[in-house]
This record gives sequence, C-alpha cells and structure tokens, in this order.
Amino acid sequence: MMQTTPWHERDSTIEEEHRFKRLLSLHALTQCWTQVLDNTDSNLIERMPKITLNQNLWLLEKARVDEITLELSALVGSQNIQEFLKELEETIWLIQISTLENAFSQTSDPALLKNLLKNASWSQGKKTAEQDWPNLPFTTLTDAYQAFTESHVNGKSGFLLGSAANQELGFYWKKSPIQNPSLNRSAQLEMLCELHSEWVHGFFYGLSRVIRCISQTVKAESDSWIEFTLLLTY
Repeated sequence: MMQTTPWHERDSTIEEEHRFKRLLSLHALTQCWTQVLDNTDSNLIERMPKITLNQNLWLLEKARVDEITLELSALVGSQNIQEFLKELEETIWLIQISTLENAFSQTSDPALLKNLLKNASWSQGKKTAEQDWPNLPFTTLTDAYQAFTESHVNGKSGFLLGSAANQELGFYWKKSPIQNPSLNRSAQLEMLCELHSEWVHGFFYGLSRVIRCISQTVKAESDSWIEFTLLLTY
C-alpha cells in the first residue's frame, strides 16, 4: 500500500535532508566534548540556566542514544522545515558554548582541559571525514576542499576560497562562531573557535594523510575571521 504524506507535512528536499545530517554531525562534536567531561547531555542540560532550550531538544537527546531514523518531514510535522533547521542549529551552538562555559568555570586545570578538548575535536573531525568519504583518494586540494564544504554544517556558502595552487589552498570561514550574534558575548568564544578549527584539521587528515591544515584567527579593527591554509606534504 502506498504511503502518503499528511496534508500538513511537506516533503523535505535533498538539500534540507543534507543540512539536517550536517547539524547532527555538529551535535556529535558536542557529544564528544561531554564524553571528555565525563558527563551526559541530560545532566548538562540541567546545569545550563543561561540559555533557553526549545522544543527540538528531544531530538538531540535521541541523537545521543542512536541514529535518527525518521524522515525530516515527519520530525518537523506542521512546522516550516527551514525554521525548524534554523532553530535546531541555534540550539546546538548555544549548547556548545554553554558546555564550554560550564566546563571551564569548574575545572582546576584549564590548560589540561583545553588540550583534552582539542584532541577530542581533532579526532571527531577525522572520524567525520572517514565516515562521509570512505576509501576515496583525494589527490588534489581542490577536491578535498569541496568534500569539506559538503560535510561542514555551514556548507559552501560559509566559506570564501582564497588563493589556490597545486601545493597550497587558502580559504576563510565566513560564518564562524565569531559572526554569531547570540554567541559573541561569551568568554569562551575564542575557545569554541579553536575547537572547531581542530575539527577542521582532523577532517582534512581523515581525507588524506598528505594534506596538512593550519589555521589562524585574523583580527581587524571592527571584525575578525578564521583563515585556513591547506598544504600538500609530498
């Protein structure tokens, strides 16, 4: 018997499904941090009074336990899919910054905690690359960059390609946490950017062992951004 979509639900597009997958990948980074902190999402949520958690939080809790198997349109119901995805992304970013605020406000050794979280972020980036692009030989920096923008939560529109040559490729993160107005007052914003940069480093290592990724935060008078450079090491 043919299954029909209820009248109040709209079928999601391929791009929306892909964005949903990337959001779950973003939340997987949060989960690897909570593992480092020897905590659970449930306990963490109880200790985050600074943020307002919306109705989509149950989905992230389910994602912690297993894979989301329902179709995006079924999860959204009568809500606009684009609004649902926007709210979900905002929730994940707020949970990430609050996780770091909570952790660094309680630790007696911030330097050690920073190293542990950076290592976990790098490993999660490597894991994501190996899951998204298994057994594919990336022989050019351009191909590796395109794969990266397919997997990253901000997609192609979140980055600006700069210099490109056979052995070197530069790009800028246009939609980094620095540009997120709901996060830019946090004392842990710089740490959040560092951890995401480590994720990027690990991702490119997961794509190819001959690609090295380096990054730096560039600060101007009224703006700042994160710059990445890819290098072929053979």
